[in-house]
Parts: sequence; C-alpha cells; structure tokens
Amino acid sequence: MTEEAGLDLWKKIDLGKVQTQQSSSEEPAEKKPKKTAPRWAIKTAWWILDLLCAGIWVFSFIKLFVADVDRVLVDAIAPSMRWLVDYRILVLLGLLSIVTVVFKRKYFWIPLYLLFFPIIFVAWKIPRFFYKRRSWVLVLGALQVVVTLIRGFKFTLIATTLAAIAIVIIIVSDTQFPLYTCGVLLLILWTAYLYRAVRYAFTQARFVRSQNLLLKKILGSKNFWKFVSVDPSMRSTDIVKLTPEQSNQALMKVGTGLAAYRASQFWAYRIDEYRRSPASYLFGFIAIIGLMVQALIIFTFVNLALFKAAPQEFSVSAGTSHALFAHYTFYSMYVSQVSEIVPKGALAGFLQVAAGFSAALIVLVLVVTIFFGYRESRYDQTAMDTIGDMRKQADQFATRFSTEYRESVDEVARRLATLGWDLFGLLGYLSRNIPEPPLEDKPHA
Repeated sequence: MTEEAGLDLWKKIDLGKVQTQQSSSEEPAEKKPKKTAPRWAIKTAWWILDLLCAGIWVFSFIKLFVADVDRVLVDAIAPSMRWLVDYRILVLLGLLSIVTVVFKRKYFWIPLYLLFFPIIFVAWKIPRFFYKRRSWVLVLGALQVVVTLIRGFKFTLIATTLAAIAIVIIIVSDTQFPLYTCGVLLLILWTAYLYRAVRYAFTQARFVRSQNLLLKKILGSKNFWKFVSVDPSMRSTDIVKLTPEQSNQALMKVGTGLAAYRASQFWAYRIDEYRRSPASYLFGFIAIIGLMVQALIIFTFVNLALFKAAPQEFSVSAGTSHALFAHYTFYSMYVSQVSEIVPKGALAGFLQVAAGFSAALIVLVLVVTIFFGYRESRYDQTAMDTIGDMRKQADQFATRFSTEYRESVDEVARRLATLGWDLFGLLGYLSRNIPEPPLEDKPHA
C-alpha cells in the first residue's frame, strides 16, 4: 500500500452525506412558562420521596435477609397491636387504596419510582451527585474506594460471613466449646484485617499503578486497535468514494481513536492532580476509622464469649449487656478500665492487652498512612514515574495513530472539528480540560 493511497482516505469520505453530530440550527418554539412550586419546596419533596424509598428498601432487605423486623418493632413498642402484623397484607391493601384515591393521576409514576429506586440511585443519583460537584478529585476518591472494595471483595465477603456467624453463635450459645471456637475465629479474622491495613498503609501508590496498568491494557489491546484503525478495504485504490455508511464508520473510528488519546492524557493529568491532593490520604484516614470500629465490635464479642464460657475471668458488678461489654472494650483499647467490669483471669488480661496493642497499631497505621500520603502527594518518585509512564503510553498511542491516518493528532482533530464530529461533545470537553503542557512532575512549593 502506498502512502498516497493512505492520504486518499480523507478524500474518499463523502462529506456531503456524512451524518454529523452538530446540533440543529432550528430554534425550538417558545413555550409558555408553566406555574411551578418554589424551588425549595420541590427539592424538599424529592428529599422526602428519596428517604421514603430508601427506608422501604432497607426495611424490605432487613425483613427478607436479617429478621422479621416489623414483628420485633411491634413487640417492642405496642405488643397489644401484634394482630396487625398477622394481617399486614390487609393493612397494605388499605394503604394502597387510600393512596390511589388521594393521589392525582400525574403522581401515579411514584410506585414505579419506588420499584426501580435501587437502579435509579446507582445509575442516576450517584452520577448526578458527582456531576453537580464538578470535582474530579472527589470522583477519583470514590473510584479508589470502589477499586479497593472490588479487589478485596472475596476476602471481605468470606471474613464478614464468618464474623457474622461467629457473633450470632456467641449471642445465642452458652456452651464452652463453640464460644471458645468463635472467639478464636474472631481474633484470627482481626489479625487478617490488621495485616491488610498495614500492607495497604505501605503501598499508597497502588491505586495509581492500577490505573497505569489499566491504561496499558486498553491502549495496547489488539482488539481496541482493530476498532480504531482503518479497514484495509477502505484504502483500496478501487474505491473512489466511500458510501455514507462507510464514511460514518471511518469517522467513528477516527473519532474514537482521537478520544482515546485525549482521554488517556486527561486521565493521567487527573490522576496526578488527585495524587497531589489531600484526598489521596483522606480516604485512607476514613478506612482507619472503619478499622477502629471493626476492632471495637470484634473485641466486644470476644470478651462476651469469654465471659459466657468462663465467668470467673471477669469481676462484674453490673449487668452483662452488650453495651456494657462494648463500653469495657472501648476503654481497654486505650489501656484503661471501667468499674463495672474488671479482668481477673489470665485470658481476660490477655484480651485487654491485645485490645490496647491493636489500638496502638491502628494509630501507627494512621500515622504511616498520613505520612506516606503526604509524601506521595509531594515528591514520591514511584508515583511520579508511574504518571510519566501513563503519559508515555498516551504519546506512543498518538504516534501509532498519526502513522495510521497519515496526519498529526492536531490535524485529525481539526478535520473532525470542521465536520462537526465531536462524539457528542466528548472531544471538545477533553481538549478544553487538558492543560498544555501537562502538570509538571515537581513537588509543590
């Protein structure tokens, strides 16, 4: 294939019949303004509706998978009204009938909104929240949390399941063997949680490296390159003009390739911006708070298991509620005591020391997380090299892309802009939001 044949690709595109993505020049007809409620009233109504939908879905989830929560609530609040629970279907039908009569026809979409609320929340509410904040630092922070959860999903699922089973057995059992077994299991799980927290604290740049690997897989993928490169048949000298379908297909390939290059530049810049921001270690701080809550829960039930299996290990002057053991555990984590529960035996003393040691280790992890997060945001050479590698991959893709289309990236962008081919505004947005030159790899002053 000759270079001249390659250059002919742009001449073969039938510009007169290409379907561009420019907006219509016809101005919409003026509409008479409709009378609407005040903005604050509309926002309040949406908040109330969302809270009701979320509450109904949480209630349904707990009732299906955790406990018969409506019966528990009635027994706790008004035991004499328990018969209502037995005839709940009639109560629900009555409420539905009242709603049908009272609500106007224009509000009949609300049941559908309730039915599909989880999908609406994930697909619309969350993206809209990030869009309104217009903060890529916030988006990348949330992405880091999601990536971390996905990466550790198997461990989290197994560990949470085992911990839940152990806690339930500790609550309902009075036999020594299952109590000791579940207590030891919780301590093993806690050791695993601590190990993962310490390892994460010393690998702060892991998220940046994962994004680099993802970019490398996408830009280096043979299937992706096949999707954005020109079909050899379109370069044939036998074809003088491409059909409208072929022209649109060619421009879609060009536009997607250009978007991939711009997006890789944009993503490298945003990752660098996120790395330099306080948010990169703020989320680590939040994770440490979660770890402290886990420690409180685990040691509370380990102490409870020991007390039920061997009451002589503790001197208890008050009741033995879960709240009291949580209170005792909280003070044990900070090497203190409460008057209501005093450890007497060797095992109780060991648990008190283990709780205090765990709290100290959590504080150490917090310090390490903040230190490495600050270091990474300022002058971590590993993170800088990773960002540089991301930009290098983008440049290599641009060189290959320019060779394929016999034009520079800027010239390809100019041609597409002339045709109004902007991939629904994506190319324009990326071009406007990539600084030239890119963010420098140097520490902040």
